[in-house]
Amino acid sequence: MVVGSAPGVQPGPAAMVEIYGMRIGVMIPCGDMVHAAFCSSLAQMLMKTVAETNGGQIQLGVQFYGSSILPFSRNLLAMTAIELGMTHSLWIDSDMEFTDDVLLKFAANARQHPILGINAMSRRPPFRCTAQSAHGIELETRPDSTGLEKVFRVGFGMAFIDTEVFKKLEMPWFSLKYLPEHKVFMGEDFWFCEKAREAGYDIMVDHDISKNVKHVGQFSYSPLLKHLTQTIAPGARDAVLAAGLVQEGE
Repeated sequence: MVVGSAPGVQPGPAAMVEIYGMRIGVMIPCGDMVHAAFCSSLAQMLMKTVAETNGGQIQLGVQFYGSSILPFSRNLLAMTAIELGMTHSLWIDSDMEFTDDVLLKFAANARQHPILGINAMSRRPPFRCTAQSAHGIELETRPDSTGLEKVFRVGFGMAFIDTEVFKKLEMPWFSLKYLPEHKVFMGEDFWFCEKAREAGYDIMVDHDISKNVKHVGQFSYSPLLKHLTQTIAPGARDAVLAAGLVQEGE
């Protein structure tokens, strides 16, 4: 299978493999480098998708775009999906690790739900799930969580979007919004969710997929960690709290 990429402003041709009557663009905003775990996951997913459908009834293309300005990358990739005639786009950040069946699982629900996402975990403390059930209310995905759940907004670590959503919404689809009362910026993915809700779209989280996706991060190692883990095992929780590594209730 050949895949196309979009290294510059003008998108290159996407390679096509047919499955399910859909035309799906796998859209990957990234920097100069991507994680090895992501590359492995992407390759396994593409092979699984083709194998499970016997070369099937959808068309599949892969598009990368690298930029330090994430809203720019996302808007360009959304335009690429429209220009290439994609019916749907699977958005995957280049720091995600995932099982090989995620595309097939998303596609199975996509005709009924034009906006599907996952409940990813942030990779810096305070650690939080990125989906919200209501404004400021974190959604939890527990071991017994299953199926789809309507949410207030969701991050774009992984999302499956019907291209008709982009056609209906006005540009920019992704942008940063400054919240002066909190002196912070709202992310470009939450901006998209805000516009989509205003246009009448429901935003759904797939708990089953969420449990099989990991957010790949970095950790700074210290020789003190070995001493800590070897000496506080019987009372690990209390020791970690005392060290200030987490807050009570997390």
